[in-house]
Amino acid sequence: MNKDKKIIVEAHRGASGYEKDNTFESFEKAVSLKADAIELDIRKTKDDKIVVFHDLIFKEKSINDYTYDELIIKSKEDGFIVPLLVDVLKKFKGRILLDIEIKEEGYEQEIIDLILSILTINEFYIRSFSESTIKKVKEINKGIYAILLIGAEFPKYGIFSRFGEIFPKAKIKRSNCDAVSPHYRLLLFAFVKRMHKKNQKVYNNSKEIFNFCYQRDFSLSRLVKGLLKYRKEGCI
Repeated sequence: MNKDKKIIVEAHRGASGYEKDNTFESFEKAVSLKADAIELDIRKTKDDKIVVFHDLIFKEKSINDYTYDELIIKSKEDGFIVPLLVDVLKKFKGRILLDIEIKEEGYEQEIIDLILSILTINEFYIRSFSESTIKKVKEINKGIYAILLIGAEFPKYGIFSRFGEIFPKAKIKRSNCDAVSPHYRLLLFAFVKRMHKKNQKVYNNSKEIFNFCYQRDFSLSRLVKGLLKYRKEGCI
């Protein structure tokens, strides 16, 4: 499982174009399609179960306010089952690289202890929008590859937060991250080129780049040229 490949084909929440996202079915489909990695999101329930789920709110209620049994009942009503992180780790250990996004702060030690009880350090990496979470992960085990997500959909301090994302030197230093993963809109500001000049690794989602170009009615030739440019810069 090579985390240093120039381009990693990663299944976002599993093969979510085929199966319900963040489920065993979507993860199995990703493996069958020979993806290099699976991205998944984790949160904690009221009874302290670490589950694989993206959104904070499900059926007008916070995931943190459900017990796991209640969450199973509610998800079954919609035709799927929310998996436990421990079960995902066991089922896919040795089969595919796992890109684990920590959605909440406060229990990083518990998460890392669980992951390392099943996986080796080369079988996963961590990502998060939280500088604090990335910093704590690196303090727990400096060998864990940790990626800081940059470019919140709704910046906490508006233009001031956005400026700090376009020029993220301080965020990188505070978090002690190994790499950054910017929102695709930040690519308009020569983000990748600037990061590479500072020897900072960058990960990005080529699907987002396609969608961004398509929404702005870029010609096919411009789209292809743009993607080749991003690839040359190591963006995708």
